[in-house]
Amino acid sequence: MARKDALLYSLYKALDACKELLRYLEIYPHLREEQRPTFTALIDPLERILIPLSRHPILRQYLGDVIEEVDSFIKVYDMKLFQRVPLQELELLSRKARSWINKIEGTMETLVIVAQPSEILQPTITRREEITLKRYSQTYKPAYLVCVETGEKVEIPSCCIIGRNPFSNRIAIYTCEGKLLQELSIIDRFATRYYLEIGKQGHAKIYFSLSKRMWLIEDLNSTNGTRINDKLIPPQTPIQLKNNDIIEIGSTKLRIINS
Repeated sequence: MARKDALLYSLYKALDACKELLRYLEIYPHLREEQRPTFTALIDPLERILIPLSRHPILRQYLGDVIEEVDSFIKVYDMKLFQRVPLQELELLSRKARSWINKIEGTMETLVIVAQPSEILQPTITRREEITLKRYSQTYKPAYLVCVETGEKVEIPSCCIIGRNPFSNRIAIYTCEGKLLQELSIIDRFATRYYLEIGKQGHAKIYFSLSKRMWLIEDLNSTNGTRINDKLIPPQTPIQLKNNDIIEIGSTKLRIINS
């Protein structure tokens, strides 16, 4: 059963990544053209869908078409990078994300009903994933956010969102799947709320880009903007974060330590 559980876990990871991508895609069409994301911002969530599905031969058998479609999107976007994503492309990707969700959920139901433990093969690594993981291990280093005012320190995952907790008004750090990671002690009403139910997607997103091999920050069209070392950054544009950079979210200053 352990092998079967590992298989379902990979499906859950890919499903969560699909739903996260779809949540953001549903917000972007309502923004002005200059506020829409670049192609670079879409590569990371697509990679988080691709990698779990590529680990198991049986998933490549059931979901080979999904894997091929996601991989083709990544290859195309990798050639466009900092171009703004046109509305029709956002709509196309939204339709694809919905179809991927349906196929993954259908595969989960099928495996739960018919799969026997002996049928679940041990995870294997594709050539693409082997290259990706090797590149990731060579370049990725854990990053921390340190509150300049209080000294509170948080280790962040490879993708996180910073925003104001709508219930306590404190600065909070969430995973990109929407789970609260840690809440700081500072109350900051100038930071944008993270509350997807009412369309508030948070203040800024920090993530490690495998394709660019660096930590990036992206302002999520926040009300008061995001500053790096006292310089206002443009919204919806990935900006490189360097060790000891000071990130200003609302009136809160956070230092990033990534080396």
